[in-house]
Amino acid sequence: MKPIIHKRGIKKTDMPADERASEMAKDTKYLSQVGDTWHFDYLVPKRLKKWFKIQRIRHTLNTSDLTQAVKLRDVYLRPVISAQTAEELLKQLNSYIEIAERDLEEGIGKLKTFMNRKNIGSNLMTLSEICDYFMKHYQKRNPAPASVSKYKSTISAVSFILDGNTPADSIEKKDILRFRDILLSAPVGWQKSGIGTASPKKKKEKEKKTMNANTVKDIVRMVKNIFDKAIEDEIIETKDNPAGKIDIDGVDVKSKRPPEGKEVELLCNLPYRKTKLFDKEAWRMMPVFARYSGCRVGEIALLTAKDIIVKNGIRCLKITAFGEGKKLKTESSERLVPISDKLKPFLDKMLKNHTSGRLFPKCGDFKGKDGSVKQAHYFDKYYNRATKNVAEDLSFHCWRVYANTQMADSGVDILDREAILGHKTDITLIKSS
Repeated sequence: MKPIIHKRGIKKTDMPADERASEMAKDTKYLSQVGDTWHFDYLVPKRLKKWFKIQRIRHTLNTSDLTQAVKLRDVYLRPVISAQTAEELLKQLNSYIEIAERDLEEGIGKLKTFMNRKNIGSNLMTLSEICDYFMKHYQKRNPAPASVSKYKSTISAVSFILDGNTPADSIEKKDILRFRDILLSAPVGWQKSGIGTASPKKKKEKEKKTMNANTVKDIVRMVKNIFDKAIEDEIIETKDNPAGKIDIDGVDVKSKRPPEGKEVELLCNLPYRKTKLFDKEAWRMMPVFARYSGCRVGEIALLTAKDIIVKNGIRCLKITAFGEGKKLKTESSERLVPISDKLKPFLDKMLKNHTSGRLFPKCGDFKGKDGSVKQAHYFDKYYNRATKNVAEDLSFHCWRVYANTQMADSGVDILDREAILGHKTDITLIKSS
């Protein structure tokens, strides 16, 4: 039976009972349907009549989809008509304009992306194109150089193993699984040396130096983020992320452990190899700072004399992104780290030697061709190489785990530890045996 169209919508009494119940369950307040098109239909209340010359507002929403009409009403129109005063009405109108401008800009961006798609294969975006699209938007967030470098490395791996010219919509879960398995068996530094089979003499050595499972897991996560962005912005047709549920099954994903016993002192007294890349002071002192503060190597490298402050009577290291050349890994990295009694004498010595500027001015910064700077890059590289003489699974980062474990063993609350270390969660906690 064909429904009868009414100026306020479909007559409920002229519908079958099941359809009438379904229609009544829908939220159509301030909405009416004329033909197939939904309209905003609002009777101006007394409190607003002095600001409007008309008694009723009717405006087409140019859509036959009720869900979309409800969204337009709730996002743009309801906030405005909820105003109680003229001042509030103006604020709501201003807010409405800002929201509309953002949505318009996003919509135009999506339209431009769609219109600029290249006719490759089946007229779909390629892997390389969705990777470039992701990086363009990711870099607008002003991420840390190290994060940008990791994404670029991941994109390089994706383009090489899966072929960057492959239409992104044709990539399936089995392709990502193959990508994961190739990386798990690839030697460290394979992008420079290749994935080829090792010679018989070096086969045993190469087997020991295949890519870490944690690294591969992180790469797969970044691939997922790239596809998530493409799906969200509708530049590809698929709705299922092929990297969405990829685990490192059957592989021992090891967590970082803190140094134990004699390892602690050995890591603080590793032999210094003379180099022009960084000085002996950095080599001796940076591990000590990490041991007693739990700070990352880049955070220690950027500490200045001005970053030593007193807050509520407690002397602290101010870890901040504000200052020349400063960047942090995440937003939660911005924090104050209390200076322990054990760190105090070492800090005072550094402040005596460096009354202004960076405490570690010569710690092996790397300057890229694009002008980006990675603080303590060479120090971190040399130090991590030296730690293998103590234990194969140790690195500079293990000091963060050590600091967390020491605080936990001393009874420091988990929320306080997260705040001191700049963690979102307490994922690095590992109890020492």
